[in-house]
Amino acid sequence: MTTDRIPANCLLMLSSFPQVIRGDCRGQAVAIKFYIQSDETDPLRHYREARKELNVLRRVRQHPFLINIIGVCLRPLCLVLELAERGALTEIIVNPIPIHRIVLFRIAYQVAEALRFLHDLGVIYRDLKPENVLVWSLDEQADLHVKLIDFGTANFATSTGLISCAGSCGNHAPEMLQCANKEEYTSQVDVYSYAILLYQIITRLVPFAEYDSEPKINAAVIAGERPTWREVPVSTFGLPTLTELMLLCWSDSPMKRPKSSQIAEQVRHPAFQCLLAKQAVPSEQLSVRHACLVPDCNDLWLACDGHTGNRIFIYDGRTLDMKFSFSLETEQQQPLAFQIQCMHFMKPFVLIAVRGPADLVYVYSSSSELRYKCVTFMPFDEQISCVTSNDEYIFVGLSDGKVRCILKAEMKKSDKKRTFNSFTVGRHRILSLTVAQDKLWVSTSRYIFRYFTKPGEMEAFDIDSMWYGGPKGMENNPQTQVALLKVCLDEQSVLSVCRSVLSKWDVETRQNHFSIDCLAVLKSLSTGSTEEARKDSGDAAACITCVEPTHDSLWVGIASGHILIFDSETGELLTWFHPFDETRTLTLFDGPGPCGTEQSYVISTGKGLRREGLGPVCVLAVERVREPLYETTNWKTSVPERKKNYKRTTSGKRLWSPIPQIEEEEHDAVDTNPSPQPKCSMIMWEAVSRDCFARIEAKSGRQRSSFRLRRTSSNVHQPSQDSDETNLET
Repeated sequence: MTTDRIPANCLLMLSSFPQVIRGDCRGQAVAIKFYIQSDETDPLRHYREARKELNVLRRVRQHPFLINIIGVCLRPLCLVLELAERGALTEIIVNPIPIHRIVLFRIAYQVAEALRFLHDLGVIYRDLKPENVLVWSLDEQADLHVKLIDFGTANFATSTGLISCAGSCGNHAPEMLQCANKEEYTSQVDVYSYAILLYQIITRLVPFAEYDSEPKINAAVIAGERPTWREVPVSTFGLPTLTELMLLCWSDSPMKRPKSSQIAEQVRHPAFQCLLAKQAVPSEQLSVRHACLVPDCNDLWLACDGHTGNRIFIYDGRTLDMKFSFSLETEQQQPLAFQIQCMHFMKPFVLIAVRGPADLVYVYSSSSELRYKCVTFMPFDEQISCVTSNDEYIFVGLSDGKVRCILKAEMKKSDKKRTFNSFTVGRHRILSLTVAQDKLWVSTSRYIFRYFTKPGEMEAFDIDSMWYGGPKGMENNPQTQVALLKVCLDEQSVLSVCRSVLSKWDVETRQNHFSIDCLAVLKSLSTGSTEEARKDSGDAAACITCVEPTHDSLWVGIASGHILIFDSETGELLTWFHPFDETRTLTLFDGPGPCGTEQSYVISTGKGLRREGLGPVCVLAVERVREPLYETTNWKTSVPERKKNYKRTTSGKRLWSPIPQIEEEEHDAVDTNPSPQPKCSMIMWEAVSRDCFARIEAKSGRQRSSFRLRRTSSNVHQPSQDSDETNLET
């Protein structure tokens, strides 16, 4: 059979030449790759190609991400291979169809894993490009997405490497072009080609499209030029981790590029896949204390304070661009040196409670049209601990165990003219307040109270019930305090936090669905015996600092800097990140995100950044995209010009720049005054479904020991007249 007798619609463009057709082998749809065509003048060349490719294929049989050979035919000479119904990756990249973000990372992983397997066998692939990546599925739930094909240019390397130049223009590594037929190169040329493939996945653009000939492209690569990527928004905001990996992989020096095994380990890291964006909070002296979402305009308010004062930063939750910032002021327009206690959104206002020299609740407009103006403020004679609201009232928890109730309609009136409503919960400080289904939940000490908020069968602010809210066995521990209450999105459950224990309560029955001890979870994650592992799993480090329920998962911030993600129905751990030294806030936003396929995302803030928070290769830093500094070796540049193009970093190391520096001073000394590092940072994460999180974690290869999840029904205590916790006053 020859291709001139095959209908045109049966030809498949799966490699560099139209020599692959669709066929049938024993009832199975297959791809048939021919090596002899009717117009071929040198049949021996194709015989040698077939023998070389078959030699590689027989060594890689049954690898999940490499094409499998089904059979061989000698007359005509052809190979029978697996068939990919969706064709090559080129068609997916060129067509602007939306692809799930996680699928892009799976494609990157499966290609890297295929390269790792080839490199372990001593095979250098030498022609990695989208045309040689076949697409099996773009469904996130699928296990197989792509496979590598076309091993015609692949070859087994000697102990020192290969010397012949092979592959496609634009994908050649600089050392392959410089050392062709002269010196050996190693499997790191595939890592460079992998970077060019990542570029096309990220940007959906053709690399070096500005050049019209192969010699010009090769000259640009040797000169240190790389495809332009900064003009594509998702490269810095949406897929920044892939961009950073791309920059590392196309380093001029093969020694600076990561190994294919390191790349495979990096790309499957959960934090690497879920990170959408990162940036610093612009304050070296102030720390983030609280965050508040304004859903109408997707604004994120961050409250920061410290010894030098306080500051409110307002960010666009879609882009992380700062829209406005201000300091809290008194009537004399002087900044206050006190702590911001909490923030609460009450449409169309943001309530900010402070304590210190004055105990106030500021009321700010949440609209940018009014320039976030302070509308009024409400003074209190006791320290404020928490604030919440419903349709009618603003509830303010105080340190003397009372809850102050203020009508919204009277918010702007003076204190003397407001209707005075308050009730005493107990003798201890009010720790948290939240409203669920017209009932006010209050936590003080180790108890949770529930009050009516509207008149009905009972009077407003009469107690409905109270019960012990801490973990079992710690009823008499003075450190047992229910410090946080949070309503789930469906308003059917309320979450409570007591040190390292997260509990979920039914709104109607008050039944405890489950309790999760994050101390036990951290110990199960700390498989090593290092000092850092012991520190992260200590009692203080395991305390919960923030909780954010999403549609089907629970995000929990820990003092150790971890972010733990649990199944909201079962309480099982889905996955975890460890980006910070201490996690401060978590805030959920509805999608779409920067890539357009995100259903929702979470913006986290924390103190400090852990360099290893993304995995073994990429460094977690505050820059949107951290660009590596490396020295290039341009053999076609004269020695005087090379010396001219050297520059120094702040560490004193001289680095070569492929583009001459214009009017730039040369610093001969080490910078003794480096720019101060920000105290806190923001990271945006994609909040995928719980099933997707489970698949990401299962494919990550991370090891952890099991931990026991407590599923106990809490004994609900009724209020007692003798209890000092229920000294009720209306």
